[in-house]
Amino acid sequence: MAKSAPSKKALAATASPPPTAHGNRSASADAASGRSTWAQTTLIIVVVTLLLGIPPLAIGGQMLHLWNLPKGVVSVGVNSSPVVVTYEKPLSTPVQMVISASSAQIAKTPGASAAVALLDAGYPVSVTRYALVTSGGSGTPARWASITWHGPVNVSNASGGQGWITASALGAPSSAPAKLVGDLGALSLALGQKMASYGEDFLGDLYFPLDGSHYLTASTKNAFTLGGGLRSVLLTALYANQESQHKQPNLTLVNGLASGNASAGSTVYHQLGDASGVEKYLAKNNIVGISLATGNWQGAHATTLALVEFYEQFEGLGNHSLLNPADQQAVLTALVNANHLSVAQLGAQPLLGTAGLLVVDTGKDAAGYWMVAAGVLTQPNSPPIVVVAVARGQSSSNGARDMLRAFFAQLGSVVNG
Repeated sequence: MAKSAPSKKALAATASPPPTAHGNRSASADAASGRSTWAQTTLIIVVVTLLLGIPPLAIGGQMLHLWNLPKGVVSVGVNSSPVVVTYEKPLSTPVQMVISASSAQIAKTPGASAAVALLDAGYPVSVTRYALVTSGGSGTPARWASITWHGPVNVSNASGGQGWITASALGAPSSAPAKLVGDLGALSLALGQKMASYGEDFLGDLYFPLDGSHYLTASTKNAFTLGGGLRSVLLTALYANQESQHKQPNLTLVNGLASGNASAGSTVYHQLGDASGVEKYLAKNNIVGISLATGNWQGAHATTLALVEFYEQFEGLGNHSLLNPADQQAVLTALVNANHLSVAQLGAQPLLGTAGLLVVDTGKDAAGYWMVAAGVLTQPNSPPIVVVAVARGQSSSNGARDMLRAFFAQLGSVVNG
């Protein structure tokens, strides 16, 4: 393509200026003019900063074409519209409602996108106030509701919480029993916030059998390495098998398995029919979600829901008990004695009460070090709690232990108020 001829303006810009008798005076005038222009530019940047509340050299300079920032640096433009919240008067009397959405996100403030808790459908709440939220500078305002909610029965006032939710996610209460199901933030905002900092490396499941309240992280279908945590299942299956034959198990074998002895575990696993035999026992008691490895009793994986179901039945808290009272007490005593030190290291001993149980195991898999603590907490002034806590993907066993220590410390604050 032929080049176009330079314009007169461009030629004038490149031509040498003619000599003048007043050369020094002209240079001074140009300098003064430059200083004036820079002063005006600086003033404009300051004004832009005050108006927009953003860094002056970045945004102001970008707007005045003094420099160009890399793409993605400037995220707030002159024409961006803030979220506008218009609060209505507080209600004279709180209105009782329930969550109608399948799972509703609770925010700290109206219009916020970050969730501090998740409440499932049917969770009862109290509406105390409404607000209209307009974002983007246009569109129909969305109505939000300020709600409060409570935790399980007979749990301290530290449970439950307060936040904001879109009014469209609420509905009128029904005659059906209230369902208290949500994440850990629904049980306690502080507990949810603390454990959320660990991301997917932590799995927690808390079930309150007396009223069916259930609080958990992630999906109940997510399997994790159970390892030697299977020993409570094997001991229970062993005693159940001996009950049917009107015999008592060998106590040396029982205590060895309770403490996690690999040889004792292999012996009991073989006596029960290896993986297929234990699977039949679990299926007979409608416990689904524990997968077993043939020839390796420590190769088990499980879901939190499966362990919740097992320990609820083991403690006789549901409609079905796995053992007669005498055998159940024998297994409980063996496991409590074997896990005493591990439970103390997690700081969970005060939560066990007189009839509680927490089975702890640790190990390492492809993702890193893991630790599982599962059982039932039976503190005197609190309802029983079936608990499953899993730390995984850690760089050391101490890291996994510290994660569970943080969980039980925060849970203790909820239970004890």
